[in-house]
Amino acid sequence: MIVLVGCATAPSDTGGAPPPPTMSDPTARQFFDTQVYPILSARCAGCHGMNATATTGFVGTTAEATYDALTASDLVGDYTANAPLIRVMRSNHPAVASAYDLERIQAWLALERDERGL
Repeated sequence: MIVLVGCATAPSDTGGAPPPPTMSDPTARQFFDTQVYPILSARCAGCHGMNATATTGFVGTTAEATYDALTASDLVGDYTANAPLIRVMRSNHPAVASAYDLERIQAWLALERDERGL
């Protein structure tokens, strides 16, 4: 008997995903609150919540708490597609994050990088 256990439910296909944000889109923080936090809350909180069992707890009970935890951590790295958060989701958690989820997180990191002048 083989039992598989994951961090969250399997990702769903979003079909016609919206394009990445442009300069006329919301701020990085607004984008995080509306696009990224729901992904992290649904896909990561079970194992990576502030009181969860994983060694890295970064998903809070609110978007604000999660944003503060992530931006204060090493998980965002240099705010590029090479950020540890993205690398880990691609390599260690491929069944958890869909391509759409990763696109949204990368779009947020790009907005953050632009706003921070990096």
